[in-house]
Amino acid sequence: MCIRDREKKDLRQIAVEQFGEVIALVSVCRAVTIDVPVMSIIAMRAGLEIDDILDDAGAYSATLLPKIAAAGGEAEACRAAAAWYGPNGTKVPNLVKPL
Repeated sequence: MCIRDREKKDLRQIAVEQFGEVIALVSVCRAVTIDVPVMSIIAMRAGLEIDDILDDAGAYSATLLPKIAAAGGEAEACRAAAAWYGPNGTKVPNLVKPL
C-alpha cells in the first residue's frame, strides 16, 4: 500500500469515527441535528464520498449508543455534541446545529 492510499484510509477511518460519534450523539440529544451540507463538505475535502462512509459511520455509532447512555444519557450527549461539534467545537466545529 502506498503512502497516499494509507493516508486516504486513515482519513476514511477518522471520518467514520467522527461522523459515527456525531450520529450517535444526535440520536440521543433531541436538541441538535447534523448539518448535512457541512458533513458533505468535510468528506469532499478529505477526498471521500459521503455515501461511501455513512453505512460504516452508522454501524460505528451503534457501538457508541450504550456508552453514551451509561455516561449520562441525553444531557451528556447534548453537552458533548455542543462542545465537540457545535459552533466552537473542539473536534469538528459546526457539524451540529440546533433544531
